[in-house]
Amino acid sequence: MLNNAWPGLHWNLWDYYMRPAGSFFGAKAGLRVENVVYDYVRKAVWLVNRSLDKQGARSVEAQILAPDGKVVHSQKTAITTTPNTSKNILSLAGALGNVKGVVFIRLILSDAEGKVLSRNVYWVAKEPDVLDWGNSTWYLTPVTKYSDYTALNKLAPAHVTVDAAKVGHDEVAVTLENKSGVPAFFVSLNLVDREGKDVLPLTWEDNYVTLWPKERMTLKAKAVGAGRWEPSAVQVAGKNVERRSVNWRGVGSRGVGGE
Repeated sequence: MLNNAWPGLHWNLWDYYMRPAGSFFGAKAGLRVENVVYDYVRKAVWLVNRSLDKQGARSVEAQILAPDGKVVHSQKTAITTTPNTSKNILSLAGALGNVKGVVFIRLILSDAEGKVLSRNVYWVAKEPDVLDWGNSTWYLTPVTKYSDYTALNKLAPAHVTVDAAKVGHDEVAVTLENKSGVPAFFVSLNLVDREGKDVLPLTWEDNYVTLWPKERMTLKAKAVGAGRWEPSAVQVAGKNVERRSVNWRGVGSRGVGGE
C-alpha cells in the first residue's frame, strides 16, 4: 500500500515528487508504537501499545474544546500500559452529550517522566456519518447522511507566529505558536527555495497540525537522499490561519513571522 493506486487518486502517501501527503502523516500518527486514540463510534479513548517490551505508568490527558476556544471538558487519567495490548480507558460520551456543533478533542499520552509519547487532535460533529452497510461492496460503503462540519467554515482567525531556523546542512526547525484564544486548525508547512519552488524530497516530523490556544509546537524537516537542499523559506497556511511565507538567512539564524 506504499504505492499509489491507478489513477493516483487514492492511497496517496506521497506524490510523484516525493512530497508527503496528508495521508502520510495520518498513517504515521496511527502507527505509533504507543498511542492514545479516539473511537468515534463508542465515543471512547483507547490506549494502544504495539511494543513487545514497553510497559509501566502512563498518563492520558483528554480535553474537549469548542470552536470559540472555550474548554468544554478536561481530565487527566493515570493508567498502566502493558506490551501488545489495547485498552478502552475512558469514555467521553457524557462530556459530548450536550455538544450541539463541532468540537475539537486533544489526547496526550505521557510516560512517568512526563515525556509526550503521543498527541492526537480530532474534530467531531454532534452526529457521525450514517453508513448503508446493507449495500456495502469491497470498495465502497454508501453514506446516507453526512456529519455536519460547516461550523469549521466560521472559525475566527487565529494568530500564529512562526520561528524558522536551519539547524544543520540538511535539517530545519519550525516553531509555531498560537497567540490566539481560538484553535489554529489544520496548519500546514511547506519548504521553498529562493525562487519559491518546493524543496523535495524531505521528511517532516509532523504536518497538518491543529494548535490549541497559546500552544507552542516545534516541527523539524530533514532532507532525504542527496537531492538539492536549499530551503530559503517556509510557507504556512491553515483553515483559519492566513497563508504567508517566512524567511531565514542561514544555519543558526532565524526568521520570525508574526503577522
